[in-house]
Amino acid sequence: MILSFKKIPVYWILIVTIAFLLWLPHLLSLGMFMDGVYDALLAQNLYLGLSTFWAPQCVFYSQPAYWDNPPLSMWMLSTCYKIFGNHYQVERIYSFACAVVQLSLIAILWRALFSENEKIKRYAWLPCLFWLVSPLIGWSYSNNLMENTMALFTTAALIICVKYVQIQKQLILHTIIAAAFLLLAFITKGPVALFPLAFPVLLISINNHYNVKRGIVFTTLLTGFFFLFFVILFSFEAPANFLHHYFDVQLKRALNHDMPMQYKPYQIFIELLIASSPLILFSVVRVGMKEKIISINNNELLQKSYWRFLLLALCGSAPIALSVKQRSFYLLPAMIPLVIGFAAYLLPMLEWVELRVSQGLRERISIGVKLAAIFALLLSLFLCFNNKGIIIRDKDLLEDLKTANEKLPPAETVIRADWSFYGNWVLRGHWLRLYEKKLCMPDETAPAHFYMTEHEKRGGGLPDNAEKIFSGKNIDLYKLPI
Repeated sequence: MILSFKKIPVYWILIVTIAFLLWLPHLLSLGMFMDGVYDALLAQNLYLGLSTFWAPQCVFYSQPAYWDNPPLSMWMLSTCYKIFGNHYQVERIYSFACAVVQLSLIAILWRALFSENEKIKRYAWLPCLFWLVSPLIGWSYSNNLMENTMALFTTAALIICVKYVQIQKQLILHTIIAAAFLLLAFITKGPVALFPLAFPVLLISINNHYNVKRGIVFTTLLTGFFFLFFVILFSFEAPANFLHHYFDVQLKRALNHDMPMQYKPYQIFIELLIASSPLILFSVVRVGMKEKIISINNNELLQKSYWRFLLLALCGSAPIALSVKQRSFYLLPAMIPLVIGFAAYLLPMLEWVELRVSQGLRERISIGVKLAAIFALLLSLFLCFNNKGIIIRDKDLLEDLKTANEKLPPAETVIRADWSFYGNWVLRGHWLRLYEKKLCMPDETAPAHFYMTEHEKRGGGLPDNAEKIFSGKNIDLYKLPI
């Protein structure tokens, strides 16, 4: 029997409403953060057969090999292109789907942790709400980041670990499954995915049966199975070749700070504070109410859980400080244990508030939330279709590229360009993703019949008799003489 709207708990209606408002209005719009564009174009190259799983290709003409990130999320997105078509909306819908699945996994993790307490299990919406209100989440899942996919696998690994600790049965099976999820997370974004290896130790003494001995055995087996799977996978030629290049091009340079980045060594901790700022504010209030609030049934597991999950979130964040690359969205996988920890800490305060809200006021709030949810859904759907194709990022550039592409023959796939465009990753990425056009530099041998310069700047490699066919806000396009 279909569950009526009236019977759906008001808290879950609130969660769905916030999710709609965050992602539906611009689900079909154009314009995306550079990392998301590159993940999409790498997936596009896989879809078009221009590259393979372990040998992705990027924007360069003469040296297109891409070794900066492992390829699993690109492959998953390319599979979506095979199913739904090579449209720019697909990567946005893929990110939205990741967000929906991630919300479900957060709720599953909470219910697994408090599986023996029905009252606390019903609050699975609370960490979901905390996750949604973080300033980091709305932006990240609108921009097709690889971390969106990686977080699914790390969260799944945490769920398996919790389930074993709760039932204390089938250790080998749980360990193998958790290790497999960690391997999938690793080939999505690299070593930052391995923080769940600390989880079995952090869970020691969380219940009466899971002691130090069991924790050490679980940790040892989990680590051992992960490295066993790792060795087996990367013993094959293609994965081994990728791993060699990935280490040289990305890991070694990032750890040696051999990259032109400007981040401070402690930048990631500032980003963590910003991402968790709403929850920190609630926690300050919780500290001030310490003498007034009571824990739900004085639940010992609730009291033991919050600091363990907060420590796990720190395990997923602190290692990033070793790298020269410290972007806020690298924290996405660590946000899951973070919101679980804060939810466990703040739940007694929520119970204190609920006990002081009359039944009549609860009913009025419920009716108000449901009416607002209907309005928000209709508004979000209207904005979603109304904003289809609307450019929300890099507007001038994307308009230039669209008009310039209309001046080019459909079969023209290579455009010669000034050296000034060599490091313009946003332009190069959008050219290739949206119109399958690659730039070649003046010293590269390529069958190019058109030349691109910055607006009103003639490059040194442009012939005097070249014909200008387009002048935009950012670029000018010339037809080269035959």
